[in-house]
Amino acid sequence: MLKNPELFKSVETGLRSMGTIRVFEEEHGKILGRAMITLTDIPESVEVKRTDRENLTAFEITFDFCNVALGIAVDTRKKTLETSVWGRYQAPNAQRPSEEWVKFFIRTLFENIGDDGAFGIPMYSFVNDTADFTAVPTAPLPKDAVLNEEL
Repeated sequence: MLKNPELFKSVETGLRSMGTIRVFEEEHGKILGRAMITLTDIPESVEVKRTDRENLTAFEITFDFCNVALGIAVDTRKKTLETSVWGRYQAPNAQRPSEEWVKFFIRTLFENIGDDGAFGIPMYSFVNDTADFTAVPTAPLPKDAVLNEEL
């Protein structure tokens, strides 16, 4: 399930009113799924490849079609993975997303981290069987920003 479905719906409503989703669906077909990338904490059980935490950020992706959240820690300056991907079950007996969705997460995340390590958050992805697009806030957050989950 999406981490914040109400916020996602608000963004989707805005994209619909601007015609962005209509254009996507005309070119690629109906949207079949949604994914949301947010910040998270690294679980204690996850091994980090290095001891320093500078530029190390943990990200999580949630889906509207899957009840497992995936997480990963990234050095945002070097654009390197610093942990393996972990899963957090959001419902009992949930099925972990396929490797395709793990690759989607990493690709989408890295495409939306700037060369200087800056990124906008949350990232809102819309997908179907042939294409996807991701909407990201245009003003990247400073590394030390505090997020209000109640937006």
